[in-house]
Amino acid sequence: MVGREAAAEGFLAWLGGLAAPGAVAALLDHGLRFVDIDAPGFAPEDAALAGLAPGFGALLGQGYGAYAAAHRAALLARRPGLEPVPTGRMLDVAYTLAARAKLVLCPFSGEWVETGASLGTEAYWHGVDGRAVLVCQFSEPIFPNFDTVWVLPDQGLVLFASSQVPNHYVRYLLGELLGSLAAAPGQAATILQRGAAAATGLVELNAPHFGHYVWNNVSALGGLLGPGALAPDFHVSRPGACFFAPVTELLPELSRQPQFQVGLEPEMLALAAEQQAVLAFGKDMEISSAIAGRVLGWATRTCPPAGLAMLRQLRAAPGPLVLLGLRLGNRAWLEQAEGLVALAEALAARPGGASFVLDGMVGGVPMGWTHQLMSLDAEMALAAQVMAGIRRFAPCESVVGASMAESLVACDLCDIFVAPGGSGLARYKWLANKPGVLLSNRV
Repeated sequence: MVGREAAAEGFLAWLGGLAAPGAVAALLDHGLRFVDIDAPGFAPEDAALAGLAPGFGALLGQGYGAYAAAHRAALLARRPGLEPVPTGRMLDVAYTLAARAKLVLCPFSGEWVETGASLGTEAYWHGVDGRAVLVCQFSEPIFPNFDTVWVLPDQGLVLFASSQVPNHYVRYLLGELLGSLAAAPGQAATILQRGAAAATGLVELNAPHFGHYVWNNVSALGGLLGPGALAPDFHVSRPGACFFAPVTELLPELSRQPQFQVGLEPEMLALAAEQQAVLAFGKDMEISSAIAGRVLGWATRTCPPAGLAMLRQLRAAPGPLVLLGLRLGNRAWLEQAEGLVALAEALAARPGGASFVLDGMVGGVPMGWTHQLMSLDAEMALAAQVMAGIRRFAPCESVVGASMAESLVACDLCDIFVAPGGSGLARYKWLANKPGVLLSNRV
């Protein structure tokens, strides 16, 4: 414990040196050496790793894949009952919820150790023998990864896995994290001095848009369903990222737990300090049928009656119901106004005929930064044009600009979709799990 206290004191002193204006930027520019463990030239015997455990460097020297396999094995060795959890991050989350501690690889001993010290978004602190390390789970949104970054203040070293997170993104996220810590040393000290965590919190990914919200966040919620699933002591959502239902409507199992909303990095640090909690950051990419059913059930329950009646009447028409996805801006079929009508006419001419529903951007819900350059009004005008063309020979309705619930019900009722690549796939395929044809450029 004495060694841990000395490590905490040294780390807090290091943070104190970052409080001056521009200090964090200067540290990132020329005060730290960034070393990519996935680079071909990475060598565990590098002088920068001097003083660290040989086993630590040797494991990282095998690349991120080897490290991830070792991390998974360490989690399951301690808690074999977690085996059904498929992905790396959610296995780590399940362990953290069960143990009220995060398992990290100590660079000073080479051993797997537990820590209850969350210092911000995807960041954990461990100290021993007067030395400290920040272990972070930074990554691109698509990767439900284990730990990827090790910040070693005494060595002036940052080790990171570029296969999961590029150098520039590491620097950006570290800037946000260290700036928050340097501005609130009292909160950091409270966390480091308390030892074991008294609570666990599950935090949603700050998804950049609707597609990642479903792919990474909703899929993570699926890990809280089923026999043996563990619930956190509280749940944390992100402002502007509730694209359809509050988490308590999808998972009534969480309705008794406190719900928090956290945006900026200083708020995450304050929450960890105030709740005396270790935070687990949910992230997955496997959408279970159980969580998809919860989402589609919510959509049917909350769909406006007129919209639900219209879609069910369309579904009752003879022949298959074909969903046609519209998209303007990037990844758009330039001739979609004429092309979709021609496609629909050919399908309707087949024996049995067909009915059609147009889908695209929804109304009333912010869809994330990637959709800010798209125009809902323009897409609704396109939908009206396509719908008028199709109605000359087949039934056709549109849910473009309608509610998220109406869009999801349309996806659930259709037999097949034809759509460009994009966030719409989160509804058509990942949630409704319908077969379809994806429109794209020639490759």
